[in-house]
Amino acid sequence: MVWRGVGVPSEPLFSYGLHKFLHILGVVVFVGNMTVGPLWVIYAWLLNERRHFSFVIKTLSDADKIFTVPGVQLTVWNGVFIAAAMGGVQARPLDG
Repeated sequence: MVWRGVGVPSEPLFSYGLHKFLHILGVVVFVGNMTVGPLWVIYAWLLNERRHFSFVIKTLSDADKIFTVPGVQLTVWNGVFIAAAMGGVQARPLDG
């Protein structure tokens, strides 16, 4: 099966349940970091001390590398495998 030029194996790397868990974990890590980051910036700004603000900005840059990038990767790649398991873009829509 091909997903926009990227070959997706017909057999998933992990079980469907594990792919789903990793997909949700990626969303939680990504959205959590995107939610907490601005709160830290607002807190440092309200303290009105340059050293606190500088520390928060440096730490957020590191947190983006540690949490945001892996969160996006888990979300996207496991989403691709879940979509492929459901038939991809050729699948019939679910009747609901």
